[in-house]
Amino acid sequence: MYIFYVDDEYNYLDICKISQFEREVRQLMSTLSYLCMQVNMYQCLSLAERLTLSKSVLNFIPYYHMQYAKLLKTLCDEIEKIQRGFLWGDTDQIRKPHLINWEVCCLPKGDGGLGIRNQKQMNEAFLMKILWNMINKPDDLWCKVLYSKYGRNKDLRVAITSQPYDSPLWKALAGIWDQFQRHTVWQLGDGQKINFWLGNWMPDGRSLMNICTQQTIDTTLTLKDTLTETGEWDLHFLTTNLPHITVNQLVAIPAPKETDGSDSIGWTGTNTRHFTMQSAYNLQRERYRSIEGNWKSLWSWKGPHRIQTFMWIAAHERLLTNYRRSRWGSGISPLCPTCGNGDETIIHALRECVQSTRVWLRLVSSNHMTNFFSLNCRDWIFDNLNNKKMASHKIEWQTIFMVTCWHLWMWRNKSIFEEEFHRPFNPIDVILKMATEIDNCKQTQISGWPQHTDTIFIGWKTPREGWVKLNCDGAHKSLSSLSGCGGLLRDSMGNCLNSYARKIGSCDALHAKMWGMYISMDMARRQGITHLQVESDSKVLVDMVTGKCNINGNVPTLIRRIRDLKNTSWQVQINHIWREGNRSADWLANFSLSLDSFDLHVIETPPRELRCLLFDEISGASMPRNVRLIAWFFFSLRLSPILVPKRN
Repeated sequence: MYIFYVDDEYNYLDICKISQFEREVRQLMSTLSYLCMQVNMYQCLSLAERLTLSKSVLNFIPYYHMQYAKLLKTLCDEIEKIQRGFLWGDTDQIRKPHLINWEVCCLPKGDGGLGIRNQKQMNEAFLMKILWNMINKPDDLWCKVLYSKYGRNKDLRVAITSQPYDSPLWKALAGIWDQFQRHTVWQLGDGQKINFWLGNWMPDGRSLMNICTQQTIDTTLTLKDTLTETGEWDLHFLTTNLPHITVNQLVAIPAPKETDGSDSIGWTGTNTRHFTMQSAYNLQRERYRSIEGNWKSLWSWKGPHRIQTFMWIAAHERLLTNYRRSRWGSGISPLCPTCGNGDETIIHALRECVQSTRVWLRLVSSNHMTNFFSLNCRDWIFDNLNNKKMASHKIEWQTIFMVTCWHLWMWRNKSIFEEEFHRPFNPIDVILKMATEIDNCKQTQISGWPQHTDTIFIGWKTPREGWVKLNCDGAHKSLSSLSGCGGLLRDSMGNCLNSYARKIGSCDALHAKMWGMYISMDMARRQGITHLQVESDSKVLVDMVTGKCNINGNVPTLIRRIRDLKNTSWQVQINHIWREGNRSADWLANFSLSLDSFDLHVIETPPRELRCLLFDEISGASMPRNVRLIAWFFFSLRLSPILVPKRN
């Protein structure tokens, strides 16, 4: 097989044989292996530094070749062998102990690993990317070449097959197809291609076939066949054939329309249904079990990385103590070299040794002593990483605990391997000094520019003459798993022209706010309003609609419809307002959750609570809000303060 090299514009660059490509990769790995051995021989890097280099350099070297070919398993194994040796400090003369299994090292940090990526699975993720681009970018040159030569079935969303005489790349794509297809879902467009019962188009990626409440169904129905004449979901059909919980989820999905374009393929690994390499890799790691423990608390600590990696090994109970080395049959005594009172296990070295106990007695508060000295090793480590009330000092206990464990182990090693070393006369001062420096660094990173808090007053303001102001909002209640939306239109005199509320089913708060803006703008358009000022208390929603934030992947259907409404022949301004100035719309959104049906509920006579809110807003009543005033200085030029909302 030959490989064609092209640039970003798909212009021809070079050609080479697969055998030549494999030789070049192996030669590169051989050179890299020699360099890694030389670096380790001088012992100039700690485990944390070698881990950083391994993840940022060694892991990425084969990625270029993985984007157009499937690497042999033996080649992936050789690459990982180089990574393992470099991580644990192997040289060409000495092989250091590999303390923790490589599969564990390749787990995500939150699951107990180091976040190193498995080469074989990363290669498969790149192959999935090729399939994704072939489906979504069929007009690209390289896609046309593969389609014309191997595309026996033109629609790759259905199947991909290979023959014995096909190229290794096409065989690799066919081999990964079933796994790729399990992670694809339908993206709703006009609803003509998606099978209602068999298609995996629901938000969670499943089909409705297995949860149908009827014994006989028509499996030829498309999504378009389940709509009413007005283009809405047929609630009678849905409630007859599906459970109540599923109906709530389904009605919150915008019903397909012809203006939404044709149905397309989406990716289950991301919320935006857009393919990413990270999501493809993570989906392959789902079958691996995580290791028990709150590992996120370890890696979220803002301190030296070398202390984090040390605590990671200690939490796995893999420190090289005398007891562990004696079990390897090396003839070493398992006794503690410091006190000699028992086997030197990890918990003994870090807590129960005489030297360690003296330190902890001066650091741990008296009311936590019993629990501190009674837990086993792993529980002891994670309990102290999460406990914030155990310290008898003002410094954060997590910092004190990790720094103390690291110093105890470092002093233990130096007392064995360095003849002239003596433990500090006052170890508490050494530990607290380093812990204080770490805490001060964290506070410096957080504080940044000078900040001052202030209270401002926010209220609703009437629009300009000739304009109509639309306030909209959405609400979600986790207890009932229901969402709703509401909105109201007011003229330049503050008179309420129209208000509505609608229960929309089961979705998150952001989608509820999307529904609120879309229904409100559609209602205003139908009423013939030509100048509309829209206000929402969701900054994310406003930025998505106005294009101030980038949306990776497919644009949500409701955002696309709101943009289409905005770009029609009328003048629309969409602004963000803090929730204190959007109280009436917030009341309507929460009121919608009490409605009995999913129909649009137009409120002709406002209830007493809503009338009170409307009166307050038209009267100029304001609500207080705490903000941070950040003063920015640029040389001698002083700019105006910036208001940043402060979390209560």
